[in-house]
Amino acid sequence: MASNLVESVQQKLNVEELQKINPDTGKLIDADKSSDKFYQLAIPAVLTGLYSFTRIDEKNRDVLNMDAGNLLLSVFGENKDSIIAKIAAISGTPINDANDKLQEIGTVTISVLKESLYEKSQDSDVKDLLTRQRHNILLYLDPALQLGNYIKDNTVDDSTNKMEGPVSDLMHKIGQIFSESGNDKKEEV
Repeated sequence: MASNLVESVQQKLNVEELQKINPDTGKLIDADKSSDKFYQLAIPAVLTGLYSFTRIDEKNRDVLNMDAGNLLLSVFGENKDSIIAKIAAISGTPINDANDKLQEIGTVTISVLKESLYEKSQDSDVKDLLTRQRHNILLYLDPALQLGNYIKDNTVDDSTNKMEGPVSDLMHKIGQIFSESGNDKKEEV
């Protein structure tokens, strides 16, 4: 099982190590280390989108069987093009290249999820895995994307979800327990 989905996807794509975001400044913690700006934005965005998507049980069942070509549309819906455009603009990547690279990230992400789960996984296993990884994913999510506005979950942009340390870690564990108990199910609009 992948202990860190962000790192697993990054390694499978063979891209530079992603950097965590400082929750106080919204900037890379180790700005001296280089990382590809596109992947720094895109990998956490796709994983955050999948996390949000799996909050609805009917959709959760489809993730592992999802066609990677339709992943972005399935996960981000009508906001897909806006999200691609924003990632392209912030990273300085041509929009067609951004679309192709995001599709590749989707394909690799589905592959990593399948490798991370047992062969006889239950429908809720993808949701549970992404719930356990939520905090780690958010550590890399750039606030400049304002992804919460697109996926209708402003908690992903809240800097308190990106803090680390003994007290913060305890609070994240408590939040995870409530999430796993089914208290965070959204109703489909």
